[in-house]
Amino acid sequence: MRIHTRGAAARRAQDDDNISPDEVALVDVTINAVVAIVAVFGLLLSGVGSLLQWRTTKDQLEQSYDAKGRDLKEQAALFDARVDGDKIFMVNYSPHTIRSVDTYVRLGASGKKELFFNAPDVPPCTSVTYQFRAKKAGKSVIPDLYLNTYAYKDWEGRYWTFSGGEGLIWVDYQAMLAKRKKAQLMMSWEEMLKKTPRQVALSDCPAG
Repeated sequence: MRIHTRGAAARRAQDDDNISPDEVALVDVTINAVVAIVAVFGLLLSGVGSLLQWRTTKDQLEQSYDAKGRDLKEQAALFDARVDGDKIFMVNYSPHTIRSVDTYVRLGASGKKELFFNAPDVPPCTSVTYQFRAKKAGKSVIPDLYLNTYAYKDWEGRYWTFSGGEGLIWVDYQAMLAKRKKAQLMMSWEEMLKKTPRQVALSDCPAG
């Protein structure tokens, strides 16, 4: 059986010659539309990918920031201050020096006026004790001190204060200054100091 391939090819060529310009334009428009849709879809996928990556990075940064904040607070909490009678005790269990400790006390359990005392640096793994005497009618008497709160600067320059209701909180320097201005000095702390502060190395310090 003979296959007339040459005649079939001629008919296809003739059919191609009979395609109108409108049909050619329609094909071009269709192809361009498909290309545009694919491009838009690609941009959408790229945008969604970028958004997901941004959210992932943001979550990671927030988690890192929260973890660092918790670590700083845990380190800062290794310092403590308390009052007993005529003494103020400052204990630093951290491996860092605690700077500029502000202690706010009152005289007597019902004392209204707040006294402010600033101590210099407290070395790492060290306990420092300050002992005071008050003057009354020209005589030296043992004061009965009660702790209101305390504040200090950590090794990175951050300021912390202890609040009975909130615990240890991070404050800015302006808040520290405002707190100092509210405190009233009834007498000179230098005159109240009975002797040189006593420093003792902490043998049970975990950071030592």
